[in-house]
Amino acid sequence: MSMKIGVPKEVHEGECRVALTPETAEQIQKLGFSVALETGAGEKAHFTDEAYREAGVEIYEDVKALWTECDIVMKVRAPECHPALGIDESELLREGGNLISFIWPAQNAELMDRLKARKATIMAMDSVPRISRARSLMPLAPWPISVVTVRLSKQPTSLVASSPARSPLLAKCHPLNS
Repeated sequence: MSMKIGVPKEVHEGECRVALTPETAEQIQKLGFSVALETGAGEKAHFTDEAYREAGVEIYEDVKALWTECDIVMKVRAPECHPALGIDESELLREGGNLISFIWPAQNAELMDRLKARKATIMAMDSVPRISRARSLMPLAPWPISVVTVRLSKQPTSLVASSPARSPLLAKCHPLNS
């Protein structure tokens, strides 16, 4: 069974980006992942649900189910209070779940504490180092996060490690001994 990547609709007011385009959804699926998207997530970026369906993406009506059923959640903005649900999106991430997003860990201690409580693994796109071998992952480049994810999957394992001591890209939000 393949890992499922889920993309919820961005809830930040005025945010028009989406973490995944239909084209990159196809690329990610070729790498062996399945992809799910909250209905309407691409609308403000001018991508219809139908375009995602044609790319083989499963469309979810229930945002809570998307967050809990997906192995990896990919967003543009850091989790924040979901206006329709009245809870922080970090509470929707399943325990031990994975999140790829702009996080700004140094500026978001409370968010980091919430993610730590959920034993989440995060990839803070804003923490991608500006070194030659990570250049294809640059978060400030004009690519959606999904393109960066495809490129990340092709990087040597020495660049992507599960221990924050070995890599600034991925950080366990819980102590390694627990």
